[in-house]
Amino acid sequence: MPDRDVVTIRDLVYYQYATIIAKSAFAASDGREGYRLTHRDDKRFYDSIPPLLEKKYLKTIYHCHSCSGTLAKGHLDGDEMVTVLDMDAVIR
Repeated sequence: MPDRDVVTIRDLVYYQYATIIAKSAFAASDGREGYRLTHRDDKRFYDSIPPLLEKKYLKTIYHCHSCSGTLAKGHLDGDEMVTVLDMDAVIR
């Protein structure tokens, strides 16, 4: 769930990108990669997505929203909250 200060799609993309950077910095600092190698069955689905792929997806979504003019808008999918599902609303 995004932070309460996330009110636009631009904020949401930046928040998601910062989350990826923070996860990779945390993994590098505490030896979490070693944990993943020894506990391969303990993966969640989002642990198996490579960070580079996730960053490229966010960059593509950012450009799609930029072209459609929805970067400064809030919720796009009809609910009253800005969630990750709002990022994909421009693709439909």
